[in-house]
Amino acid sequence: MNHSVEEKIRAVVGAMVGIEVGVVDEVGRGV
Repeated sequence: MNHSVEEKIRAVVGAMVGIEVGVVDEVGRGV
């Protein structure tokens, strides 16, 4: 179960980081 939980957390963190990076890229291009 721990392995499954870790995978879920990593997936969520990865998605959050991907969104943050995308926002930063958009802001950088906009500016």
